[in-house]
Amino acid sequence: MSDVRDYLEWRGDLSLAERPFNDVDNLIMTCVAYLDLSNIVPRQADGGSVSLAEACEDFLVRAAGDDVSRWVRSVASIDGRFVRALGESARFGASSLRGYVDLFDEEKTLQFSAVTCDLCDDHSFVAFRGTDNSLVGWKEDFMLSFRVTSAQHAAALYLEAQAIRARDEGRKLYVGGHSKGGLLAAYAAAALPEALREVVDRVWSDDGPGMASDACPVSARSIYGDRFIHVVPAYDIVGSLFDDGTPKLVVRSDADGAMQHDPMSWQADYQGLIAAEGLDADSVRLSEALAGWLDGVNPDERERFTDELFDVLQASGATRLDEVMATPQSVQQVLGALGAADQRTKDLVWALLGAAVGANFESAKDAAVSMAAQAVAGITGAIADLALGDGGQQG
Repeated sequence: MSDVRDYLEWRGDLSLAERPFNDVDNLIMTCVAYLDLSNIVPRQADGGSVSLAEACEDFLVRAAGDDVSRWVRSVASIDGRFVRALGESARFGASSLRGYVDLFDEEKTLQFSAVTCDLCDDHSFVAFRGTDNSLVGWKEDFMLSFRVTSAQHAAALYLEAQAIRARDEGRKLYVGGHSKGGLLAAYAAAALPEALREVVDRVWSDDGPGMASDACPVSARSIYGDRFIHVVPAYDIVGSLFDDGTPKLVVRSDADGAMQHDPMSWQADYQGLIAAEGLDADSVRLSEALAGWLDGVNPDERERFTDELFDVLQASGATRLDEVMATPQSVQQVLGALGAADQRTKDLVWALLGAAVGANFESAKDAAVSMAAQAVAGITGAIADLALGDGGQQG
């Protein structure tokens, strides 16, 4: 099945003048935001730029081969083939990258990164990075249910600066991001001063959550209408959070279950992203479980639930999402911490485990309890093969 890498290799020779920017081009740009471009792309405070072709070449040299995972700040399966095809493409290679920002502060629960690409026409693409694999990043996602986060404030300031520059240079802006990056794109675009909104051509949220209305009453959709595009895979979990009824472009993925969140799994052809028939029924049920966790509770209670949830997930000493259920010992510690949690939190953890193993609620519970029991018995070899955490990574 073809994906964005195939699209780059098939249509990378076509300039934006020959074939206008489309939904799959947006996805490619949002994936650029997941690359660790420190010491490659000039920081926002320093000014200057570097060609995308040169940045990709330097990135591959630093990665010392096609295994670039160490330098990808996401669980998205971005590989050397993608980076090479992007840099070598006539469509994007001559574009310029600038304004790189990368912030992380555990005490402030802040994970924020963005980069701007001046495309080879009169547009620039402002790309916001989504959640990385840190529990700090994931906790920040859940904080969206009860407050405007530090990352949202940072995104709004970043986009305003880019919009002023674009206005002064006679350019237009595309704005986008994947996962939390999609939320940041939507929030920052909605937060723009009214006089700058005409600079924005289109805004994409690629499987990004919505915003809780009591934390952010104005949506990008209400301001930009059809210029705001919400793209989600058929098995959608993240993009259905705080759903306000905005129409969705549902696309096919060659991954299973929750792993469809990986943007590199989304299917594309010569024209763009390939539409799916609709949302998967299992993902709808899980989305309802997540919505139920927050339904009928005020922001203060949501904050308490969020603190409790992440206290449970961090009980094993994990700092990354994939570490939470990586070993029998960590499973046992998480289950131990879960015992004193609110029933809502217990139900949500089981639902998340269900997504991780591609199973339903009860199967996930049985699998986790079985792992813990075997851990106590010292049967570690069989449990390591289960590796629940490997199936539950999301970005």
